[in-house]
Amino acid sequence: MFGVARIDWETVYSMANSNHQAVDSCSGLNTTSGQKFRLWWITDDCDISNQIVGSPTDPVILVIDDHQLVDKGASGILYGIPYLFNNPSNGDTPSADFTSSPAIYGALVSDVGGSTMNGSYSVVYDSASLGNLTSPNNSANYGIGYIPGSWRDF
Repeated sequence: MFGVARIDWETVYSMANSNHQAVDSCSGLNTTSGQKFRLWWITDDCDISNQIVGSPTDPVILVIDDHQLVDKGASGILYGIPYLFNNPSNGDTPSADFTSSPAIYGALVSDVGGSTMNGSYSVVYDSASLGNLTSPNNSANYGIGYIPGSWRDF
């Protein structure tokens, strides 16, 4: 997703960490979280209950590093891309568990497929949010790379 080999994941982590956006939870994220830098690296569970994370004009990329994306009953909203990242340096597996019905406006990316996802959720293709992730941004703390032979319609 970021145009680097999987084994070089620390390169992308460093992009987030250099801007103090490698955090242990999503509790401090909100609608302004994507205004300056869009990439966030989450090192523990990411609970989006009662939250609106990102916005259509300032979406986020949340890399959930071998932990869980959860919504425990408050129908959170996320603008951008949550990425369930299966880190090759340990044996844990990322997952998603939704006891309510959160909405993701953008896309959902998972290294481990849908078998680790529980509950009800909506992923709504949002060309504005995705366009704002891929448009040039002088303060971008990430790079996105298309995977040759993969599917895309934008």
